[in-house]
Amino acid sequence: MRYPHVALAALLLSSSVLAQDFQPGQIWSYKTRPNEQASTLTILKVEHYPDMGDVLHVRVDGFQMPNARAQGSYSAMPHMPFARSAIEASVTSLKGKGPVPDFTQGYAFWKAGYIAGNAGVFTTPVDQALNQLWRANWAQADASESSE
Repeated sequence: MRYPHVALAALLLSSSVLAQDFQPGQIWSYKTRPNEQASTLTILKVEHYPDMGDVLHVRVDGFQMPNARAQGSYSAMPHMPFARSAIEASVTSLKGKGPVPDFTQGYAFWKAGYIAGNAGVFTTPVDQALNQLWRANWAQADASESSE
């Protein structure tokens, strides 16, 4: 290779998000689902667990998910736990920093489930995790309608 330093610089620049030091309050753009380009995620908390590695608790705003059980739709998820690798694969640019929204209720529910061995983290990128939640929402609605 003629210019190995150019290739090295390009590699380092392309992996800058991978080396990101995620901090509570950071607001990120991410690879969104179609027609949700304005959606953002906010880092709420960063923790390390021996069995899961780094866990990033995030809030996702600005998406549209029809509610299968009632009129209207969801546009925010106040708490979603992700593996660091899933967030690294999702984020595209740091938009800014703001106050950390309250997430104590969702976090406490998740933490109790984790301690009991019934909760984990999303390991897929954010857009795919939202699709998983959408499918689960409709599957639960279908199951409850068929049992009535």
